[in-house]
Parts: sequence; C-alpha cells; structure tokens
Amino acid sequence: MRRLVVGCALAGTLWLVSSASAAAVVTRYVDDDHAQCPQATFTKIQAAIDASAAHDIVRVCAGTYREQLTLPADKPALMVASLPALAAHVMAPAGGATSEPDTVGPGSRTDLISVLGSEQHVLGLSISGPITPHVVHDGCGTASAIADAGADTVLDGNVLTGLSDNPCPDPNGPFPTTDGIRLDYAATAAVIERSTIQGAVDGIELGDGHQVLAERNVIVGRGAASPGYGVDGGGIDTSLRSNDISATSIGMVLYEFSGLAKGNELHDNGTGLELGDGVFATTIDSNIIHANRGDGLLTTGPGEMGAGSSGLIRGNDVRSNGHDGISVNGCPSHCDIAQNSFQVDRNISLGNGHYDCFDSVPAVDVWTNDIGVTDSPSTICSPH
Repeated sequence: MRRLVVGCALAGTLWLVSSASAAAVVTRYVDDDHAQCPQATFTKIQAAIDASAAHDIVRVCAGTYREQLTLPADKPALMVASLPALAAHVMAPAGGATSEPDTVGPGSRTDLISVLGSEQHVLGLSISGPITPHVVHDGCGTASAIADAGADTVLDGNVLTGLSDNPCPDPNGPFPTTDGIRLDYAATAAVIERSTIQGAVDGIELGDGHQVLAERNVIVGRGAASPGYGVDGGGIDTSLRSNDISATSIGMVLYEFSGLAKGNELHDNGTGLELGDGVFATTIDSNIIHANRGDGLLTTGPGEMGAGSSGLIRGNDVRSNGHDGISVNGCPSHCDIAQNSFQVDRNISLGNGHYDCFDSVPAVDVWTNDIGVTDSPSTICSPH
C-alpha cells in the first residue's frame, strides 16, 4: 500500500512538473541583421510568431521588417513587442500586402497586422504605410495598419504613420479608405492606448465592438477639409478617454453607440464631435472642444434608421469654433420624440462663430446651468 501511495505521489509530482513545463512562457527574439540582438534566432517576425505557442513573447529588436503579420486565433495571450519601444519598424512587403475578402461587405480588405486571438498584445511597434494591396480576390476596398478581431486584446504605445490612400476605391464610400486601427465587428474588450496615428483616413474605426477602451491616443488626420474621422463608428459600453484629435473632418463621429466620451481634446477639425443616429445611454463629459472650423459639438438627430439619439452632454468646454458651439438637432416628424432627447448640463460654450448654444427642438431637450452668450432659442444658455 505504501508503495502505491508513493507511486501515486510521484506520478502527481511528475504531472505537475510536466504541466508547469508545458505552461512555461518562451521568449523569442527577432533581429533583421543580428546587430542589436545577437541572441536572436529569427530574422522575420512572422517566423517567430509561427514558432510560438499561447502566452509566448516575441521581442522584436531594432530594424526594418517588410512583412505582413498575423497573430492567429489559436495562440491566445501571445505578445509581440518592440525592443526597445518603437525601434522595430514594420512596413508592407515590397510587392504589396495580400488582400482578403471583406467578411462584412463587398470587396476585400488589406490588413498589415491582424490580431485574431484573445488576450493578445501588440506593443510599441513603429508601423508605416503606404499599405499597397496585392489583390488576390475580386475587388478591393479598405486597408488598415492594425485590424483587431480578438477579445481582451491590448494595442499599446504603437506609432502609425504614412498611411496614404490605397489605390483601390472603398466599395462603401466615395474615397479609398486607410484606417489606422480597425476593430472587427466581433472585437470585444479591446484596449487601444498611448498610440500615435498620423495621416489615416479614419484613425480608429470602432466597428461596433463591445466594451472597447480607447484612451490617451494622439490622432492627427489629413486636414479639416479632407475626408476622414479621428474616431468613427459605434459600439456597446465603449469608453473614449483623454484622446487628442486634430486635423480631421470630424474628430469623433459616434452612431449606434453607448458609452462614455470623457476628457478628450478635439481641436482644429472640421467638426469637433458629432453624435449621429442610434446613440443611447451615452455621456459626453468634460471634453475640450476648441477651434474647430464648423460646429464644436453636434447632434444630428435620426438618420436613415430613424432610431433617434439621447444622452447626457455635461461639463464640456466648447470655445472658438467656427459655427455653433453646442448644436442639438432634434426629432423630425418621422421619429419617436421619446427616443430623441438630450440633457445638456453645466457646459461652457463661448466665442463661437454663430450660436454658442443652439437647439432645433428645445421642447424635448433639457438645458440646465449652461454658460453661453448667444443662443437659439434664447434662455437655453445664461447669462442673458
């Protein structure tokens, strides 16, 4: 009996050791010329990813890597990180990036880095365009520097530059589209933070993801008169915090959206922040919205869906915009008034080109303690 107990104990110990070994995290180093990291066993990032297992780490040393990357769905918690930060430069292959069919629309999509698994991390990469599609399917459309279709992913501290138009038209729009970071419709709980995105048509395309957090990013577009958005799209329980967005047609345009936009600085855009159709349970709080060419903060009312919009607009600093500071546009005859109302509270809106405060259907909105000089109708802002 004692031998049996010892044998079982030994077997259990061996199982634990085996399990610990199987779960051990392996770090693989990549260096294109072995100059910075002589210990590196890979010269290509994708080769290191292919050799990795779940939870492994790929550290990419200084150099230029002309390749298209995929973090596959069957390798959760895989991390790809520049060593040191921003020293690894990822570009499209010389012959162009391969395009794949777009799963949610016509044409195809071209993604330089695809994040497909859960809890995967992409950290501190320098990523640049142009992302020229190498089309292998009929039609071609959107391109993006990073496409995220995973869950609980983290995209942190990356710099995306040189994202010029791809040569293929977007089948869903009038201009070729190059996104900085694009969330797939299946993306859940993604964190996009501390990244710089320059020159994309859309800086961050939210893609109706759930529980997305985008914070402390710097997004610079192509100029206020050029088409494109800093942050675009919808999502459930999405949080947009402390982002700095400039030189876009619209700094943030949100539709079919619920969540929070707080502490963002939106300046030198065409429109600062626009709330479109289907916005609900949303708080627009303590944003700085200055020096935009058109409206500072605009709600457009129901669009083609006729769903209406509602929420809380509170504590924003809206100044020196070219048209209206805060412009709330209400419900036309074909929509449900009960689903289209805003509470506008304790905002400061001053020095704007037309009205500081404007409401097309004031009977359905509630304005309280807002400060402005020019308003329509009168008395929605004070003092008078």
